[in-house]
Amino acid sequence: RAQPEIEFIHPEIHISGTIENFWQNFPKSLSANQNSFTLGWFPDEHKDDYELQGGEKKTHQAFINFSSNETDLNWTNFRLKPRIPLSFYQDASAMPHLTDLSDDRMTSLINQGIQGSESFFQKRERIDEFSWRNFGEIFADHETLYQAPSEPLLISHYNNQYDPIMGFARQYMRSGDTRWFTLMDDLAKHIVDIDIYHTTEDRDEYNNGLFWHTDHYLDSHTCTHRTFTRHNTTSSTPGQTGGGPGSEHCYSTGLLYHYYLTGNEQSKMAVERLAHWMINIHEGGNSFLGRLNKLVQRQKNQLKIALNKNATTSYRYPLTRGTGNYIVALLDAHQSSGDSAYLRQVENIIKNTLNPNDDITQRNLKDTEVAWSYTILLLSLEKYLYRKEQLNEIDSDHDFAKTAFLHYAEWMLNNETFFLANEDILEYPNHTWVAQEIRKACIFNIAATLDISKKDIYTNKACEFMEYIYTTLETSPEKGYSRIQIILLQNHGLHSPAKKPRTVSHKTYQHPAVPTTNLWRVATSTAAQLFSAAKHFSWKNEKRWVSTRFAK
Repeated sequence: RAQPEIEFIHPEIHISGTIENFWQNFPKSLSANQNSFTLGWFPDEHKDDYELQGGEKKTHQAFINFSSNETDLNWTNFRLKPRIPLSFYQDASAMPHLTDLSDDRMTSLINQGIQGSESFFQKRERIDEFSWRNFGEIFADHETLYQAPSEPLLISHYNNQYDPIMGFARQYMRSGDTRWFTLMDDLAKHIVDIDIYHTTEDRDEYNNGLFWHTDHYLDSHTCTHRTFTRHNTTSSTPGQTGGGPGSEHCYSTGLLYHYYLTGNEQSKMAVERLAHWMINIHEGGNSFLGRLNKLVQRQKNQLKIALNKNATTSYRYPLTRGTGNYIVALLDAHQSSGDSAYLRQVENIIKNTLNPNDDITQRNLKDTEVAWSYTILLLSLEKYLYRKEQLNEIDSDHDFAKTAFLHYAEWMLNNETFFLANEDILEYPNHTWVAQEIRKACIFNIAATLDISKKDIYTNKACEFMEYIYTTLETSPEKGYSRIQIILLQNHGLHSPAKKPRTVSHKTYQHPAVPTTNLWRVATSTAAQLFSAAKHFSWKNEKRWVSTRFAK
């Protein structure tokens, strides 16, 4: 565990130097001769190439001490970390739904992340998750579930799926345990440097996007979140190979809190770039041709719906985690920048995704394998409601989202069961599905604060789901797996009943009707969107759009 320091001693001055995480970010070097010393970040002594792949960067930190006294730099390994009492964070509303440490059963489950054989630190050791490209990354040990005991461990990387950075930040703010801070800081630095595609020279839907986890239940081989490995000709789920960037795998909230807790400007910049990447994916970018291409894709679907006599509703955005992550990314960018345009776009997305008067039976939510992530979308509405309440904007847009949320929560109250109760329709019926139940408990707890008349009903239902999670995972051999741990971390806080009442309006609003479609509406909508797309025309942007798709 080398953390070397080099010293250059002269009768009149003493100079010393060291590199942060020297061995963790290997290869590194320290060297000296009679007149100088060298700190080697990508040292020549390593007799191999350094492959910095497209869109990657790497940040290293070094310390050099100029002093007339012989003062070592050992303190750099034990730097102070800011620790503020939980009550200060809570009083300042620094993070939504920060709870105290009295929840023993949940705390016992998630503390596996920092102690014992299943901690994230031990998982690094298990597969040697070190070197300048990999340090800070999380071993996706849940992907080894279906391996035979005699097989060598399958190596798979987790990336920031379900936002472990945010989960680590939350636990640090709750407990002050610096191990959570270390996990947050290491992963955030890795994500910002390696897993975000730092370029504006590729397609708009890729530029500044987040690469996602490697293939499910397959070895990553040569894949380091940079698209796909050539060694896996197919995925465990055909057509869903790992890599990216992809809209369902955008997580920015942890990076926002990493900036708040460290002052790291790179994390703040990443939040806004991820938001613009999501805008480009969903809206078509900053060129007329890009917007036209997106319009054609969207209106083809609208035309199919219009020609289907049995179809009545038509939404621009799907009821999935992709849309939920889009909303969250925009809200994070709004919080980071203060630009109200992000918030207005969120309100547009919500109204084009669901409605307080939806016939939910038409939304196919019982097809678990396909539709399970609608709960992530509903939780993004809570983030929007919380933000509006912070701004004291208890208006018709707030009421629309609140009423739609409660409409779906009531449907869940009467229709949702445990995922594994219907395990025959699941491709991989393992205990990750048990952890996913926490989102349902969160939704019921939120509903209890929004509809006081049904507070006890919703609270009891949330407790029912949480009891199922506890009793199942506490005895489960899978409870220490990374994905299960991170799902619990991501939703921690909302899993327990709220103690403070919500700010809600008692004013009655008339909300837009459920959107329907017919040929006339498709035609008029297409014309309106064409006009909007034309505003983005630019010869430079059109040329770039064409070149990124058709250049050899």
